[in-house]
Amino acid sequence: MRRDNRHNNIKGLREGKSVVIIGGGTSLKGFDFSKLDKEFTIAINHAIEHYSKANCLLFGDKIFLHKYNRDKFNFDEYKGLIFARDTCKGSEPFQSWGDRDNVYFFEGYRDEPIMNPKKGLFHPTSSGFMAMSLALQMKARRIYLLGFDYYKKNGEMHFFEDYDHHKKYEEYKLERKLAKVRKFEKYAGRFINCNPKSKIEIFKKIHWSEIWQ
Repeated sequence: MRRDNRHNNIKGLREGKSVVIIGGGTSLKGFDFSKLDKEFTIAINHAIEHYSKANCLLFGDKIFLHKYNRDKFNFDEYKGLIFARDTCKGSEPFQSWGDRDNVYFFEGYRDEPIMNPKKGLFHPTSSGFMAMSLALQMKARRIYLLGFDYYKKNGEMHFFEDYDHHKKYEEYKLERKLAKVRKFEKYAGRFINCNPKSKIEIFKKIHWSEIWQ
């Protein structure tokens, strides 16, 4: 994350505490996001349109900027932390904003999760893995994964409106991404997967209803 010394604010931000990462899988259809109001949350991509109270928004490329629903989410009014790939720097709304303290640009790091925010976030073409890396850099004791399904259901990949590029997304590509989750194996004890049917098998699985009544 190249933005003066701001990365120092991230390292250890949630040390000894928990983080909930909100993905986009179809397992979240009908989920009451108000259950998360007392949690520290990272919303990935379009999940922010359905839970604007998230503490953080993370996205890995310009596709989100081009497709987000402006009627559901107002970037200009969002006060949480924003984590965007460095390739988004020249895009709106960042150009108009100038240098805001709540915006962090990160580099993509392909090899494995790293604990040094200066070097970026693990980015094997998966924003979910980037958010997991971010939570580790924050030194979260427990990281809950919501909507990390890694499968399609009835041809859909997400609990929200499925955009064209996701409808066309081939299942074999999901399987390729899924193979990269092994890079988190040494941190497996920190993660709780809140979808028992998820194809991610290396983390403990508990249905979200056992945590949030």
